[in-house]
Formats: sequence, C-alpha cells, structure tokens
Amino acid sequence: MATTIAVIAAIAAAAMFGISSVLMFRAANAPGEDRGAGGAWRSLLGVRRSRLWLAGAGLQATSFAVQAVALAFGPLALVQPVAATDLLFALPLLARTQARRLRRREWTAALLVAAGVGVFLGVSPPRAGTPTADPQEWSFTVLAVAAFSTTALLASRRTSRVVRTTLLAISGAACFGLVDALSKNFVGHLRHIGLGATLTSWDPYALAVAGAAGLVLSQLTFQSGALQISLPVIDTLEPTSAVLIGTVVFHEALAASAGRLSAQLAGALVAVVGIVALDRASGSSARFGPSARPAPTPPASAPSDVMTTR
Repeated sequence: MATTIAVIAAIAAAAMFGISSVLMFRAANAPGEDRGAGGAWRSLLGVRRSRLWLAGAGLQATSFAVQAVALAFGPLALVQPVAATDLLFALPLLARTQARRLRRREWTAALLVAAGVGVFLGVSPPRAGTPTADPQEWSFTVLAVAAFSTTALLASRRTSRVVRTTLLAISGAACFGLVDALSKNFVGHLRHIGLGATLTSWDPYALAVAGAAGLVLSQLTFQSGALQISLPVIDTLEPTSAVLIGTVVFHEALAASAGRLSAQLAGALVAVVGIVALDRASGSSARFGPSARPAPTPPASAPSDVMTTR
C-alpha cells in the first residue's frame, strides 16, 4: 500500500512540474524580458510581477509538496525515477501550443521512457533505508553538492552560450537532487518527532535555502534559451543525483542479485535514452530564444516552448 501511494503521488508531482515548466518558461522568455542573470534575479524579487510566472512557481512549489508525500511512503530510488517523467505530461501541452500533433519519434521516445522506468521499478522495487539520515552524513553531502553546484555556476560566467547553458543545467540539477533528498529527511522527521521538534532542527531551513537556490538556477537556465542542450542534462542528472544521495545518506538499496541489478540498470539506461530523445525531439520543433533563428512572435496566450528541471 505504501508503494502504491508513493508511485501515485510521484506521478501527480511529475504532472504538476511539467505543466509549471511550460508556464515559467513562457514567462521567462516573454517579449522584452532581460535574459541575463540580472533579469532572473529581478523576476524572482518581484520587479516583473508576472502572473504567469507566479502561477508556474506556485504550481512548481505544490509539485514539491506532493513529491514530499511520495517520499514519506517510498525511497528516493523509487520516487525519483517516476518524478523524472514530467516531460511526458508537458509534451502534449507543448504540441498543443504549437498547433501540431505529436510525431512518431516523440511517441517512440515517450514509450522508451515509460518502458525504462517500468523495468527499473518492476524488476526489483528499490528497498527503503532509514527514514532520516545522520547529521554527519548530511554535512558532507550538503557541502559536496554546494561546492559542486557553485563551481559549475561560477564556471558558467565566462564561457560560450552552449557551455554556459550546460553548466547552469548541471548546477540546477544537482541542487534539485539535494532538494529531493532534504524533502525526504524533512517528512521523515515530521512523521517521527512531530512538527514542533522538526521546526527547531536544521531540516526545514536547509530545505528552504536549497529550494530557493534551485529556483534561481532554474530561472537562469530558462533564460539561457538553448533548451535542446539543457533539458537532457537536467532530466537525467537530477534523478541520478537524488538516487545517489539516497543510497549514501539513507542507505537505500537497489536489486540484490547481479542479474536483477543488471536488468534494473538496463531499464534506467533505456529511460535516459528516451528522455534525451524526447527532449531533443520536442526542442527541435520550437525556437530556443536568443540563439535561434528569428521566428514570428507567438500569441500572448501561448507559450513558445517548454523547459523542465525535474
């Protein structure tokens, strides 16, 4: 029963995140918006006051809350592969805004993602570890992720657009992987020591800081424009980093036997191939902002593209 709840909540979170990404990308790339780092900061500080961006951000925050419910009932290694299917929900909306039907290669890529995730979970569902992690293990993990993400962010400042987009995507994906793990630790404390004791611990504040950092990094990546580069990086690195953190700090386990583990890893590889193919297929039919060939301005009511960070 717990596994069923975890999977259903993870699917709901993926759907919300996919839709929110469409809204936030449209707001970030509205005509006249500053696409540099300053524009991202100003939008987050409320200078732009875009209702569309606020709606997307609110839905994105809700998706993390629903994902926290999933993590209360299942391990990261179970929830994150399901949550990584958010593009499957965003893709039909993207096709509709472009007034087109899904193409064969998009259907094929979507089936690869679904099949890969199905095999990964069906061969041997990941076993849950501890509900919360040891503070010492958390200290090392948080510092490692912060150092990795900050290094990628700083390195992106003096590079070409392609490299900058890739590094921003890596930085944001690592940060969101940490947010996923901190969310599990937070709900674990809520269930075992209650709200009052949890609020006096470091968990909610570390989660808030990591979440805010992830939001800033996702906005910077939205405004980089080169979605065909950033999407595959984000959609594969975030669940990978979250599952890795889960095995390190929560001591979660994948399949026990070598045969089942091989099948599980093969399923994960198929899902990754499907995600990359789906990202590139959906991106190839849309314009990518400042680096793309000029295109007619779309109607104000329709988003021009989609960007996911989950």
